[in-house]
Amino acid sequence: MRAEATFGRGPGRYLARHIVHALLIAGLSVGLFWLVWIYGSGLRDPRYFDGWVLAGGMIAQLVFHASIKVRRLSPRSIARLRKVHIFTG
Repeated sequence: MRAEATFGRGPGRYLARHIVHALLIAGLSVGLFWLVWIYGSGLRDPRYFDGWVLAGGMIAQLVFHASIKVRRLSPRSIARLRKVHIFTG
């Protein structure tokens, strides 16, 4: 029996994947709060940061749209980009 067949599927892998996703979301949230705190502690008004976050989100959506329209990606890559797009939304 191969190791891949033993550990490749099942409830353990499902649980591990969800734990990794939860940790990723928590890490991104903490990172964003830290960035806002650092920006607010600086010399600039923290309200300006919202515009930069909005601009970054618009650029990310443009990149997602352009990458799907290029048609050089495999269907698996397109599905992965769709998941990232939904996650970031």
